[in-house]
Parts: sequence; C-alpha cells; structure tokens
Amino acid sequence: MGAGGGITQFIEFWIGSNGGLIRYNDQTKSVISITREEGLISNEMNLGAFFEDSEGEFWLGSVEGLSRFNPNVYRGNEVPPTIDISEILISGAPKLRSDNEQLATSYSNKYGTNESAYC
Repeated sequence: MGAGGGITQFIEFWIGSNGGLIRYNDQTKSVISITREEGLISNEMNLGAFFEDSEGEFWLGSVEGLSRFNPNVYRGNEVPPTIDISEILISGAPKLRSDNEQLATSYSNKYGTNESAYC
C-alpha cells in the first residue's frame, strides 16, 4: 500500500510503497521503481511518511530509517545492463544456441525457461 506521495510539474506521481519509491508518469503511462539498489535506505516506506520540502526534495520515512531523494536530479540508469543467458530449457531439455543461430522448437513444447544474469 502507498505510504504517501507527491506530484511534480511534469504530470508525475511519486508514491512511497512497500516496494520502494514509485514514479508514475501520466503522460507516458510509464512506471519506474526506485529501490535500495538505487540508494534508498529501505524498500518499505511507512504509511504517511512522505514529505516534499521547499527545495523539491522528498523525505521518505521507512521501516529502516529516513531517505532523502531529489527527483530533479534523478536520471535513472542510463546504461542498460548486459544480459548473459547461460541456459535455455524447452520442455525440460537444454537448448543453447550460438549467438548467430535461430532458436526453433515445436509448437507442442509448451514450457520454456531460461537462466540469465545481469552484469
């Protein structure tokens, strides 16, 4: 559930949640989540513990302490992660192809899984 929120001048809604700080852009209909990995002290915000100060910075009360976040300087992760696919299973059978080969399978194979790592 939300812990509070703010609205910026660019039709963005900022919502403190139990999954981090959520930014919803009503114009683009996009949603991003800012979490501990991006510097918040905790992913779980306390209900009603959201304050926007006169400088436009957000103060977020969480179950582990207080985080300060400046949405005006947040640029997100501008470098997409490298993905390394180490295994592909189709109906339980390993199928790993070289980078230039197309992976094909029968329509009767209903289940597919993969293991990957973000570098």
